[in-house]
Amino acid sequence: MAIKILEGCKNGIAKALLARLLRLNGNNKGSALAYSSIEERWLQLHPQVVIERDKTLRNLGKEKLKEREALLSQVDALRDEWVIERKVQLLIDKGDVPGAKKMLLSVPFQKVHQTYTRTNLWFQICDLLNEQRLPVPAQLGEDRLANFGAYREYE
Repeated sequence: MAIKILEGCKNGIAKALLARLLRLNGNNKGSALAYSSIEERWLQLHPQVVIERDKTLRNLGKEKLKEREALLSQVDALRDEWVIERKVQLLIDKGDVPGAKKMLLSVPFQKVHQTYTRTNLWFQICDLLNEQRLPVPAQLGEDRLANFGAYREYE
């Protein structure tokens, strides 16, 4: 119902919400179209929109690498940690795993609770470089709870 209503909206914020809902429903092509229809430049470059749009483009495959690179390069000046995470993922996807590792370890991330995005990036990097995953570097700033919220002793 929400998707049907949002499809008729002209407002960029509504289009961003539509794009996100479409991606969550597995419609990455529709999501990409909704993102590309946002006309407000300030909204196109908003970190949350850039992050979610990059996730959509990544889901569409390797043929979107150049578009992802162009998108993320537009927000190079931002020190937003989630944008940096997307840049690390892009480097991994492009095959620049050493560059991804260098970028991931060069950022003094704030402490976060249970997102595990950085840990997952670390695991991808270690697997591709055939290196040990553990210990996970403390500078990634993620807690040591299990994914379901209990402490590690229960895993």
